[in-house]
Amino acid sequence: MEESFPRGGVRSNRLDAASAALRTPTVSSSSREEKSSSTNKRKAQQQHKAQLQQQATDKDFLFGNRSSSTPGESTPGEGGGGDGSTKKRRKVSPVDGSASTSSSMLPLGGGAVLQPTAYDHTNKKDGHSKAALIESLSFNKLGKGTRLLGLVRDVAPDYVVVSLPNMLTGFVRRVKETDTPLTDVYSKNTMMAFTIVKTTAETVASTAEQRRKSATAAAVKPETRRRIELTASPQIINADMRLPDLNEGNVIRGRIVSCEDHGCIVDLAVAGLGRNMAFLRYENVDGSYEIVAPTQVGDDDEEDTSMDGSDSDDESDSDDESKNSDDEEMVDANGHENDAKGKDDCSSASSGSTFLLNPGRVYDFNIKSVPAALRKSSTASSGIGRAAVLQLGLKKSSTQAKIVTSVLNSASSSSYTVRTLQPGMLLKCHVEHYARNGLCVTFLGNVFRGSIDMVNLGGFWSGDGKMDGVKDPNLWWKDVFVGKNKTILARLIAVDPATKIIRLSLLSHVLALGPPPSSQQDHATADQALLPAVGSIIENARVIRHDPGVGALVALPPDLHDDTMGVDGDENVARNAALAQLRSNDTYRTLSSNKCAYVHISKAMDPPSTEKGHGYRTPESLFAKHFALHAKVPRLRILSTSNLMDNVASCATADSIVASAALSYSDLSPGAKYVSMPIIRSMDGGGILVELGHGVRGLVPATHLFDKAQTSGKSASSYRSKIRSEKFRVGNKIDVRCLQVDVEARRAILTAKKTLVQSDPDDPITNYADIETGKIATGFISRVDKTGVTITFYNNVYGKATSRTLAEELGVEDPTTNYHVGDVVRARVVSCRNYKLDLSLNTSISDHSDQDGSRKAKSGARLDPGFVLPSKCMKIVQLFDSRLRNDGVSFIPGYAVVTIKAKHLSIPENGQSIDCKIPFDQILDTYDAGAISSAQNLDKMARRVLKVGKKINQP
Repeated sequence: MEESFPRGGVRSNRLDAASAALRTPTVSSSSREEKSSSTNKRKAQQQHKAQLQQQATDKDFLFGNRSSSTPGESTPGEGGGGDGSTKKRRKVSPVDGSASTSSSMLPLGGGAVLQPTAYDHTNKKDGHSKAALIESLSFNKLGKGTRLLGLVRDVAPDYVVVSLPNMLTGFVRRVKETDTPLTDVYSKNTMMAFTIVKTTAETVASTAEQRRKSATAAAVKPETRRRIELTASPQIINADMRLPDLNEGNVIRGRIVSCEDHGCIVDLAVAGLGRNMAFLRYENVDGSYEIVAPTQVGDDDEEDTSMDGSDSDDESDSDDESKNSDDEEMVDANGHENDAKGKDDCSSASSGSTFLLNPGRVYDFNIKSVPAALRKSSTASSGIGRAAVLQLGLKKSSTQAKIVTSVLNSASSSSYTVRTLQPGMLLKCHVEHYARNGLCVTFLGNVFRGSIDMVNLGGFWSGDGKMDGVKDPNLWWKDVFVGKNKTILARLIAVDPATKIIRLSLLSHVLALGPPPSSQQDHATADQALLPAVGSIIENARVIRHDPGVGALVALPPDLHDDTMGVDGDENVARNAALAQLRSNDTYRTLSSNKCAYVHISKAMDPPSTEKGHGYRTPESLFAKHFALHAKVPRLRILSTSNLMDNVASCATADSIVASAALSYSDLSPGAKYVSMPIIRSMDGGGILVELGHGVRGLVPATHLFDKAQTSGKSASSYRSKIRSEKFRVGNKIDVRCLQVDVEARRAILTAKKTLVQSDPDDPITNYADIETGKIATGFISRVDKTGVTITFYNNVYGKATSRTLAEELGVEDPTTNYHVGDVVRARVVSCRNYKLDLSLNTSISDHSDQDGSRKAKSGARLDPGFVLPSKCMKIVQLFDSRLRNDGVSFIPGYAVVTIKAKHLSIPENGQSIDCKIPFDQILDTYDAGAISSAQNLDKMARRVLKVGKKINQP
């Protein structure tokens, strides 16, 4: 029976050395007597003990212990077996021409690989041999200390979202408020190594609404939220590195401590190396740079020793910069030229970016020179002097991607171990075995074994038809990685010292240490096809991998891919020495243009009945039947393209998701109508939550459930509550309309007012720039006061109908009495200038084209002195109070503004009117002495006689 490679604990180097010291043979009793009497014998005994301890640590050089024996010495278990004979010469590896062991101590393909089985003669039914099977790098196989290559997807002051292999997502968080903001530590679209701090799986109970929707409470299963916490701190990444591991040309993680006049002091956090013993000169920065002042976070005198990561939900989509095109010659880790050469480096957004230099920022630096004092000393100290400062360089990603890590030369006093392997290393590998779903390879002199799964081979079979020169399309790599293609360049993406999991990748953007192309402009300079846009519906895809109980990998039809990729992409690949050899193979070039999407079992099929609700999960037997290998998927919809490391889209095949109105908040548009949307929750404030699509929800406030605002009164409130509980029950479907949406905050406000949903279906007001004078539209009242009524439309576009306009046109005396917040009204646009919208609630005027001319006529019309106006021709539209003069005693009387229609005047233009002022001291023939004694008394008397919206009876 096949079993998975288990996780296990492996002791560190220090523990191994301590154990070897404890196992050191003791001397005889006579020797102890001589030692107590002779100081010279005591020193000789200590030296002998140290030699034995050193030999013990030389035994296991692969899993963390280092060898320090010289080429002429013999160690126990090697060469002559410790008898002093000459050490046997190692074989020369055909991979990179360096000395190596004949076989690796690691299992085939590294950890988490089911080993191949031999032919069983006793089992005639299933006795054939099976190739190795590379297990998926799933969440359950990750643990503390696992190192992964990740791409920074999003950066915020308190958290960083990282895209990881196998479509996983990790998070880095700022632990304390006094720590450096993560925006000063990481840069977006940077590909670098991360170490897992911890993995957590949290079980969340289902909500009460989900339980009510299910037939039984047991049918709704609790949700499990899995989180991967990461760190990129040099203290963690370089924890197993020592001074002998520092060699010129190597790439090492470091953090800038301070920016000085001539360069930056960098902390590498390597044991034996001081905190201020690495220096980056500004002239050693490849390209442009900018010195940035650090963000002030209060008293931060302590060194930030860890950049730990944390949790959050995934789903996020980000636009990426263009990917580098790798070219020029390859350079090995020791700084020497490699055989592969190409053309000059071509410019790209990533290679032309500016390096930000500020205290706390983390980069992968290149070691330019190692002082001799550091090589001779096992531990660096202040006594070594300033000459022992390590010189660093900072290269562009396009240059960094060409550095090939090789076996260290004989002059080096260190060797690579599983603990010193870092994700991001470009390695020359040799294909050792063809697995059922990828390749098993060896590298670094055949000492290490790793695997490349099907997703990271850089190509996919479309799942339909035959391929020229390929016997079995399901195992196409057996016919591609042959001959000279058996030796390939691959980048390390995952290392777990505990389980010995070692994974590599051949994806072009991973080899280039940059994000995949995300736009047509990026695609013009990229060597791989673009993924379909989010929301795209694709037909006739094929299942090429089935993961029981998890999901299925489907190949998208080849006709979706851009034909120009084979022309422009090949030119760029020709400049990329890491892929040029593989791309010369016609089969691989065709397969690399195909793209895939992954459908999870939870998004594969809809429940057979709505009673099962959100707790429904597709049975594994049913999923295996519909998503068997080579099965055709009629329709699927792209949900996300944020799996930047694998460059595989996430999709759904459930009919409800394929036909969904929106997949993200960016798909929502103000003014759009959404029909039959299910209610998923009732809010405490009276509103409801509506599901608009997969993961997209909108809030309908309590004031937007009915056309009219709720009136006071117990009977009215109980009636409204009864209607609300019946019509807006959880599970019911309603028609809604989007009022406004905030994509960044992932928030949408909707309305269920029947009049708003049905009116202006084709031309709602959503933008100030598109508003035309005279347009009549439906909106809702969002504010009422003495000055007028504010009316809001869609996309937060609003205008105001002043109290004077209301009194003049509709005879409204007090707007707060006639209107309420939440009422639906129709309004006419009077004018719109500089985002100021003037409205009128009088929509009965048929001709709106001369409104501006009417205003001009009001100001230009004149009345002859002595002209007598008829009664009831003047309507009071506004009252202005009296004002005190500068002396504080006398006052200027207030006045009433009245409007007179043109039919009462001798004005030829029809439909016009003029405004007049009637001072308060001219409204009566006689006044009482007390009425005119003060401004307050006069205003009080005038308001008793004159009413806004009423007509004056006197001529």
